Amino acid sequence: LPAHVYLEPGPYTVQLNAFSVSNCVGTTTRDIVVFPKPEVDFSMEDNVCFYDSAHFVNLSTIRSDIANDSLQRWVWSFGDGATLDNLLAPAHQYDTSGIYPVNLTVFSDKGCADSLTQDLEIYSTPSPIVTFDTGCFSDRAFLQAVPIPGGTARWYEQMMDTLPFFSGATYLTDPVVFNQTYYVDAISAEGCVSERDTVSAYPRIPAEGFISASDSVLELSSAIVTLAIPPDVRGAEFEWSFGDGVVSVSEEPVHEYQFPGKYLVTVDVIDDFGCEYDFDRVIEVKKTVAVFVPSGFSPNGDGINDEFSMRLRTDT
Repeated sequence: LPAHVYLEPGPYTVQLNAFSVSNCVGTTTRDIVVFPKPEVDFSMEDNVCFYDSAHFVNLSTIRSDIANDSLQRWVWSFGDGATLDNLLAPAHQYDTSGIYPVNLTVFSDKGCADSLTQDLEIYSTPSPIVTFDTGCFSDRAFLQAVPIPGGTARWYEQMMDTLPFFSGATYLTDPVVFNQTYYVDAISAEGCVSERDTVSAYPRIPAEGFISASDSVLELSSAIVTLAIPPDVRGAEFEWSFGDGVVSVSEEPVHEYQFPGKYLVTVDVIDDFGCEYDFDRVIEVKKTVAVFVPSGFSPNGDGINDEFSMRLRTDT
């Protein structure tokens, strides 16, 4: 039984010649029609996000000049296990991002069929990578929300706001005096929007207190004092001024005064967050006072040690 593949549809006359052993010939013919296959084609929507519906349009055709052929049935396979029959322009929603092989198979009224497969990419946008900021009181905070490559970040004051107040990967806030939270999402180059995330700015509460001293009143000639900043300040850099022209960068300096007087001790502190604080304290330095008392006296009128008296002496 011979087989033959026709490359084009159309009417054909098939002739069979039969030869006997005596070389006699018998001939018969039969007319047949080779029906056309559908020419399958369809369009797909570009830049579809996984939470949106992808739209498709059947553009398939068939030659009708041979035997009045027509399209009778078409079957969609969306690449995720879902199928659909006989809709010219279906829509399908994908649950996750990825690349899906979408197939369309078309049948003619004569039972001829053909199919076409095209890959559809469904996009997703991950939430931006956010960076919180803890800064100094009344300073501006530097917040970051890094989107996917080719995308951008959008900033909102409230979670349910529809319009962003700022677009970009970094946002420099107004001076922060209390905890401030913003809401940010990422939008990709394909127009897909991520879920919103929160990003906050935290100000450091200004430290309060006074310089602590081993003694606030000193006496010459050993006027030595040990100083320290308030215990709730985690200092990283220090600049002390003892009020007598001497300075120090020690964390807990020890200083000796040479002259009496009242001295304003100040310290400029930069903590481990870079915040600056100023503290001060008055240290008083007194002269050494000595009282001299005679060990005895002889009030006998001879002019020697007749009177008892005391004398004060101060060191200068």
